[in-house]
Amino acid sequence: MSAYLKRSLIPRPLSSLRDVLAYNLRVSRLARGLSQEQLGFAAQLDRTFISQVERARVNISLDNLDKLARALALDAHELLHPPFSAWTPRQLERPSKQNAVNLAADGVEA
Repeated sequence: MSAYLKRSLIPRPLSSLRDVLAYNLRVSRLARGLSQEQLGFAAQLDRTFISQVERARVNISLDNLDKLARALALDAHELLHPPFSAWTPRQLERPSKQNAVNLAADGVEA
């Protein structure tokens, strides 16, 4: 893997859901060894659109999010969940009792 590619995978602050989607899409695509063109073909979307989504330059419809998730064999929500490395220190704190109850309801151990 080139130094440029490694450097470009270091997450910048993910301040918006669009940034989270951009990061997760790129990481998921690269993990599967797909080019933007190959992903675009599989999702029936243009390569330039994939590039714009990965750079957080465009808004994306739910239909297109679903196409990308299916092409990557993921559930759409997985592309929208912030990666652990992007969590804030507050999110990494031990959860309060109420948060632990909410996490347990979601199937997550506190």
